[in-house]
Amino acid sequence: MGDYCLTDTIFAPATGAGAAGVAIVRVSGSLARTAAEQLAGLKNPAARYAYFRPIRDKNGELIDKGLVLY
Repeated sequence: MGDYCLTDTIFAPATGAGAAGVAIVRVSGSLARTAAEQLAGLKNPAARYAYFRPIRDKNGELIDKGLVLY
């Protein structure tokens, strides 16, 4: 396995490969909350709550819309 630390933030697909109507990406680690805030424009997301949000890249360009659960 590669070098990693238990505090690394990991983005990992949680759905199978190939074309699909839905994709799930799991984000875990010490910066998961920061990632949710930046990618989905959330401010202080509540735990175990679903948000329908636009997902944006670092330049603010729309990637997609989706459900974000924190």
